[in-house]
Amino acid sequence: MASPGWDLQKSVYTALHASVPLETLLGGKRIYDAVPQDAVFPYVVIDQMQIRDWSTGTEKGFEHAVLLHV
Repeated sequence: MASPGWDLQKSVYTALHASVPLETLLGGKRIYDAVPQDAVFPYVVIDQMQIRDWSTGTEKGFEHAVLLHV
């Protein structure tokens, strides 16, 4: 079973990757979840994600906290 945060991480990446103002500030599409050794500053890293289950007896739910490094 996939992590409940995987879809959120993909969505965050897609939104950041599609941002023209961010691309302009970074000098390119420099958004990573794992920084390559040859990465050039500046860049954005989608780092740790904490997921807390707050499901009830009748409903499933999760709280997500995403750490971005810029």
